[in-house]
Amino acid sequence: MIEKIWIVLFFTFLPIGFTQAQIAEKIDYEQFKNFSIHDQITIERLVNLEGNWEFLKDSLGEPVSEDCKEGDSFMGIESYCSFTYDGLEINYTSVGNGVELSSVKITNDNAFLMYENIELRVDDSISKIAPLFPEAYDNRGLIDTNHVIKLNVAGSVANISFLYDPIDEKITEIRFVQVLT
Repeated sequence: MIEKIWIVLFFTFLPIGFTQAQIAEKIDYEQFKNFSIHDQITIERLVNLEGNWEFLKDSLGEPVSEDCKEGDSFMGIESYCSFTYDGLEINYTSVGNGVELSSVKITNDNAFLMYENIELRVDDSISKIAPLFPEAYDNRGLIDTNHVIKLNVAGSVANISFLYDPIDEKITEIRFVQVLT
């Protein structure tokens, strides 16, 4: 009887995101190198920028806003820089190994992610992703509270995610996220 109660309790309190987890497609580094922002600068180059903000601005133009703060190691505050363009946010953080790219977020159709000469934009149908990444498309689904098509970059702690509206199946946001070390 006690065993049955424990099983019922386990499944009753199981997080929803866990029960509806989605399997991400793994892409190799060569595939990853083919992703670019506006066909101007690859995400790989953004990862390896090492604080060269002039190169970023030469590639994408002047941002709408730029917010850079020096950290204070005594207070435990890390340095960071954020660059905001129309529909595009690029964030860098210092975590002890220098300045590293933490995220890229595309939030409207003024910005786009390019892969193999195909523009991927907010408001595109998710079916546009199917021929490029069939495994990720077939395994799309709910992660936490978002519907996502997810690509894990093999050999790294980074991923590219396409958030979408499950009703009209349109992309609502495109993200590159890297766990900082």
